Amino acid sequence: MKKVLGVLLVSGLLILPNGIMLANESHIQTTHGIETVNGERYEVSEHKVESREIPDGTMSITAGKAGKRYSSTKTYKSLLGNYYFISKSQADYQQNVIGVRGRAFDRHDGLVSSKSDKQTHSTIASVKVFPDMNSFYNAYAVGNHTYERKGFKNYYPETKSYWGK
Repeated sequence: MKKVLGVLLVSGLLILPNGIMLANESHIQTTHGIETVNGERYEVSEHKVESREIPDGTMSITAGKAGKRYSSTKTYKSLLGNYYFISKSQADYQQNVIGVRGRAFDRHDGLVSSKSDKQTHSTIASVKVFPDMNSFYNAYAVGNHTYERKGFKNYYPETKSYWGK
């Protein structure tokens, strides 16, 4: 039972020295719903960004094929009072560096907790964080994502998801 609140499609064109044009698309999506995790029901909210790799202009033969990169931050709130979030960076092709830093903030924008994961020559990095807060009202989680792959432009998107307002 996921309800899509909003979808935004951003498109641009990149003209390479050899005249080939590549479309650069980013899909941004926020969803809300109910999920069951280990027998416990959670209200979830997720912010996702999907983007295509863009060649950096060097166009070497070793640059490889362009793929997609997927960034997300998902907050979990149970009726029993369990709160956590997962921030994840994922790519179709192995990145030289892929990473994510997940941070939780209280309603006054004060940093409550932070955790990071950085991998080399991998397709995924993720963190699972259990913030220690008294109130999750207007609290939110932020994911800062890192994608670096030789032959392609580096990409550093941010995702943000709330526990409830």
